[in-house]
Amino acid sequence: MSSLRDIYKNKQLIIEKSKETQKSFFKRLFWPFGVFKVLKIMNETHIFNFICPHCLKSILLENLSFICPFCDEKYGEIAETIAEKSENYWLYNIAHKAEIIEKEKVLFDKCNKCAGKIRYIKCYHCDKPIDLFAPYNEEELERKRYE
Repeated sequence: MSSLRDIYKNKQLIIEKSKETQKSFFKRLFWPFGVFKVLKIMNETHIFNFICPHCLKSILLENLSFICPFCDEKYGEIAETIAEKSENYWLYNIAHKAEIIEKEKVLFDKCNKCAGKIRYIKCYHCDKPIDLFAPYNEEELERKRYE
């Protein structure tokens, strides 16, 4: 049985391999203008959601906010700040999606500020800690949901 971190790293390897094999016309066309970063963020599809092993509810990264226990860096407040400052919905979508991708990388890899690996996060439904290093079997949790 794999942990959430192992599942994330396997998904990342698959995504990286597919990115390496694709040569995009848009990348060559827009690279000098920096537009490719915007296109990349808008086309990301690997947003990682998982099930809380305690309450069996889905944890959506877009709703999750947490603090690194080692350096007190806060994650989960960027998009809301941009939404308050800007009426441009398109800009908000890009910031929101980039924030979710950042949270995914921090949770399952390491903190951007101190490079610490976060082991526990609190479920925002039941307030119980979720061990990100513990064995995780999504099929078993799905089955428990409907028993």
